[in-house]
Amino acid sequence: MSSLAQITKELTLEELHELREEILSLSEALKAVPSEYDASFQQKMNRVLDITSEVEHHTRQLRNGIEQAQKASHASLNREIRDIIQQHHIDNQQMIARTISGYIPVNKGLFFASIIAATLIGGGIMGTVFYWLALR
Repeated sequence: MSSLAQITKELTLEELHELREEILSLSEALKAVPSEYDASFQQKMNRVLDITSEVEHHTRQLRNGIEQAQKASHASLNREIRDIIQQHHIDNQQMIARTISGYIPVNKGLFFASIIAATLIGGGIMGTVFYWLALR
């Protein structure tokens, strides 16, 4: 009965009204059918209900299978994208390392001397500018 209640909750009012009319017309038709056909009809209805239940079961299995396949596909695509991005990152780092390897001085003394020289030149320029500003 719980599955019937669940199905009726999912139907709209118009569909419930149509279903109620169909059930009433079927009950009136059953009153007109002789009792000997009643057993045969009951067997056929039970078979239809069994088939419907089986179709519903297969539908659930198919839906679950599709969801699992989508999740697996999504995870696989995420892994592939992450691997591609990581490979591009490594390639970019290697390219940058190759590009700037010729521009960075290997000698540390020369490197520090150039920094000190740049600092002195910059300080001299700044001192000159402030000296001229002070004289004005």
